[in-house]
Amino acid sequence: MSEDERASKEKWVKAQFFHLAAHSPKGLMRRHPVAWADKLRSVVNAAEPVLNFEDRNQVKYTFNLRGTSSAIIAKSMGDAQVRQVSGADEILPVRLEDVDTYLAMVNHVYFYNDINAFAIMSGPPGTPRSNAGAGLANLLYPLSDGAYWMAQAITSPGQIEEFEKAPRIQSVQIRVDVAPPDLMYERSDAENIGDAMVQVANCVGANITMEMQVKIKKPKQNGNATSLLKNFLNLRKLLPGAKKMQVVTADSETLDLLEHKLIERFGIPLSEDGADPKVLVSAFENVCAGWHDRIREAVKVAET
Repeated sequence: MSEDERASKEKWVKAQFFHLAAHSPKGLMRRHPVAWADKLRSVVNAAEPVLNFEDRNQVKYTFNLRGTSSAIIAKSMGDAQVRQVSGADEILPVRLEDVDTYLAMVNHVYFYNDINAFAIMSGPPGTPRSNAGAGLANLLYPLSDGAYWMAQAITSPGQIEEFEKAPRIQSVQIRVDVAPPDLMYERSDAENIGDAMVQVANCVGANITMEMQVKIKKPKQNGNATSLLKNFLNLRKLLPGAKKMQVVTADSETLDLLEHKLIERFGIPLSEDGADPKVLVSAFENVCAGWHDRIREAVKVAET
């Protein structure tokens, strides 16, 4: 646990969203939405519940119900993981010094009840990932004739239109691959970041990757500078090689100008005694429920 996290009394984690696509030997096929949360509760509350499964890489997991629509998942490889997963009601607090270890051992997956989609928390290396969510889906609602559920990261298109409408920006973060100019290269009439980066590549004499962060100090007092910064950011020159491009508008709205995975960052409250897993699950489920409509629309687009 870092000093910053102790001071803030929150542990910051991320939820990533995935589309459950039905894959058959003939390719992808459309399926009606499954009541995944209902299926999860039904399996866990069965007279003789099966609380173990494998993903398609034959990695073994154990799981149990958490909250109303979530499961806690751990790789089946030790007593510690099994103790954390066993018993849906007896969830003990996690000591402050053990929070990172806990999040590395287990993960949480949230199933939507009317969308073929789920969310999973992003943990450190070794934590159960999207393969585990898809593996659990195949246990909850198995398909026939060799078909199976696979997880596909839900993405969002770049917010170019929102950027064009914003009159000013106060900061920009860029990571872009840049090549020296060839004979066909044309400089713009107005100075811009793209031409400046190409000039650096030309001076070096090689293909380069550049990372840049520009932030205007006291943007409210420097309105003209925020307009000039937007004009200085020439998207036509930067987009072909861009790996990351985020701006913050004068209204403090963060825009991602490239296609990106849908990820939501949220905080888990901490106390001096540690973290309460029940609060973690509640915070996770609230975040996922808040994204319901956007996830439904994204899945509709993916399935058309």
